[in-house]
Amino acid sequence: MDNAIKYTPPQGYIKVDLSKQSGQPRVTFTDPGPGIPEPERDKVLRCFYRLEQSRGTPGNGLGLSLVAAVATLHDIKLKLKDNAPGLRVVLEFT
Repeated sequence: MDNAIKYTPPQGYIKVDLSKQSGQPRVTFTDPGPGIPEPERDKVLRCFYRLEQSRGTPGNGLGLSLVAAVATLHDIKLKLKDNAPGLRVVLEFT
């Protein structure tokens, strides 16, 4: 949520959707910000990795890596997808 708030432009919105996929809970966060290019999506899940465009934005590159670590610990699938524009983060609980 912090990244969605940080990168959503003024007058933009963040959507949180709770649903079930094949009987399993799913949480989806979408925002209309700049998104993350597909080749960078795995990289942003590493500690201290930041996209070059975010260098002027506060942060240290730990947020998504912590989300990925907690998701892995709890057997939750984390997917970063295009929201055209923006980013869609999907958490699939198993």
